[in-house]
Amino acid sequence: MANTGALDIRWVRLNWDDNAVVFPRQFRIERKIANQEFEFLVNSNPVQTTKFPNNWTFVDETVSPETEYTYRIRSFNSGGISYWVTSNTVVTPPAPVQFQAIYFVGGQYIEIPDADILSPRNFTVELWVNQPALARGSRNTYLYKNSYGAEHEWNFMEDAVGTQPGDTGIYSYIDRERFSSDARPVPNVWTHIAVTFDSNLNKLEIFVNGVSVGQKTILAEVLNAPGNLYFGKAYGHPNYNSMTGTMDEIRISNLVRYTTDFQPLRRFAPDAFTIALYHFDGSGDFVLDSSGNGNHGTIYGATRVQ
Repeated sequence: MANTGALDIRWVRLNWDDNAVVFPRQFRIERKIANQEFEFLVNSNPVQTTKFPNNWTFVDETVSPETEYTYRIRSFNSGGISYWVTSNTVVTPPAPVQFQAIYFVGGQYIEIPDADILSPRNFTVELWVNQPALARGSRNTYLYKNSYGAEHEWNFMEDAVGTQPGDTGIYSYIDRERFSSDARPVPNVWTHIAVTFDSNLNKLEIFVNGVSVGQKTILAEVLNAPGNLYFGKAYGHPNYNSMTGTMDEIRISNLVRYTTDFQPLRRFAPDAFTIALYHFDGSGDFVLDSSGNGNHGTIYGATRVQ
């Protein structure tokens, strides 16, 4: 049975079980709007969930607010086709009056499943953050790309744990090499932070509100190893599993966007270099990747705010 367990003004997520043992196979998905006839939507190779091996998911990103949708699904391969399975009818919610952000406190986080595209050779990782001043002995983990069996692929966070110069402030790792700045977000004010890595120049650079706060030449490269992406958490590092504050407009790009000072945009639009983009608009525990690359995520405890 298909289940429309998550929906938003711009997407509907379908989940279904298929216990067939014949591979390979695809799924044909059809959709009808209100009382209209079913129409072909896609022949899909959907994502198989990791926690439930026989469970599959597909996200329809071609929906409109306040609209009734019904879906039906069947599997097929060279040997034949299955019966139709019809989902529940759903109505997408009305469009929000304001854009939303995501608030973290007390170990709450977001998890994005691993994908090769999230390990670019060159990158820009950026976000907007609104947080209180970080207390001595604390950390705020913004983004952490884990690598099982190694330290990390890449990450960046704010640290107030260290006692030596260079131990506090916004910093970033590539593999096991670290660049620390002494810059901090402006407390309780929306602050733009960007980290760029140019593997050709071996340069890691940090920008705060469009102004470079320093750079470092490093010899490390971004690993492409299994490991999920986290917002607000560092997998396997309990002392880093903390984020207190609000994040918004997280964008990951596969090029160096900034080489000089710039004026940050408050809301990003996807382009050919965007590999993941999170606006955090919507409802429920599902986080939509607006880049079109399907790097959707799950919220664990964090809450959406206006």
